[in-house]
Amino acid sequence: MNRLDYHSPMVQQAVETPTMLPPIIEASFSDEALRAALPADPSSIKQVILSGCGDSFASGAATYPAFAQLCQLPAQGISALYCGRYTTPAELDGALVILNSISGGVSRVVESARHAKAHGAFTVALTGDPESPLGKECNSVLQLKDMPYMPGTPKVIAYTASCVGQFYLAAKLAQAQGKIDDGEYQDIRHALYRYGTSDLAEVIDEIDETVFGCMDKWAKFDRYTMLGDGGDYGAALFSGFKYPESVGRMANWDDTENFNHVGYFHRELDKIGTAMAISADSPTLQRAVKTAETLCQLGRMVVIATDADRELFPKEAVVCTMPKASYPWMAAGFLHIPLSLLASYPHALEPDMLAPYRKKQGVWDNANISRLQDSHIEVL
Repeated sequence: MNRLDYHSPMVQQAVETPTMLPPIIEASFSDEALRAALPADPSSIKQVILSGCGDSFASGAATYPAFAQLCQLPAQGISALYCGRYTTPAELDGALVILNSISGGVSRVVESARHAKAHGAFTVALTGDPESPLGKECNSVLQLKDMPYMPGTPKVIAYTASCVGQFYLAAKLAQAQGKIDDGEYQDIRHALYRYGTSDLAEVIDEIDETVFGCMDKWAKFDRYTMLGDGGDYGAALFSGFKYPESVGRMANWDDTENFNHVGYFHRELDKIGTAMAISADSPTLQRAVKTAETLCQLGRMVVIATDADRELFPKEAVVCTMPKASYPWMAAGFLHIPLSLLASYPHALEPDMLAPYRKKQGVWDNANISRLQDSHIEVL
């Protein structure tokens, strides 16, 4: 089989990232746009919260380490439900709260913006629509522009752009607060652009071929486990979310430590595909490597997305090697790309595997089911 014959829109977004990303970066993340998204007095920011629902939640989980490391501030990536209903005034006082929603219409994210503002936070909407409810609710907007129009498919490129935008904003906040100088700020901007374009272009075909080569077995699994630590957990979340969305199959996600306490005991190992996102500079690199060894000893199929050396991992594992990231927080915003391909090919190879909701079959053929935009907003 020729893998190019199975490049569905979801596959295309992953493999064409090096050409899709540059127009978005150039239109969306200029120095002027980033500075306008921050408060007039950047020194007022004492902590950072990144929040959203679904993929947008995952992007905050992937990028909060950039704020923690560059800005030297407490930072966390949390769900919009937690942000809007459970955060305390102490967590929001002096906080920069970045609320991510491409549509800008999800009730829980709008609720989070109102809650955060009510308790003294400066809110930023990361959205494709500045006139959306979220855009109007927040103190400022960082708009995602020139996004490719790809209806009816999970938005891999939108997630990548969200991660990159939050990385750029972390660097701008660090510069504005004097945590890094102008030269380092420009170095980070150039490194981010290069990583998502020319560096990725050098390896993406090989990664695509590697993923496609394991589909004979991978596509037949009944369920999937995605693992990652720190920012890499965001990549695990996002790629795990794609299985229900693309093929309607169960997936779970965890960090490597908790997996060894819980996931180790799964039964029917021949029915579970397992993938890992592992940054080369992760503080838990050795724990992740040991977990990969354990998985292979159990006989589980393991696919690893990493910017670390292939030699670190068991020979039985399938390894997709990304370019080595220039900064310890950077790879986490891109490791989802190989893992997204794992979730993209099964329904491309077998159209009947397409998730029932995407074909509006059965209980999903009901226009009266409202889950997101019409959900009641309550500010606590």
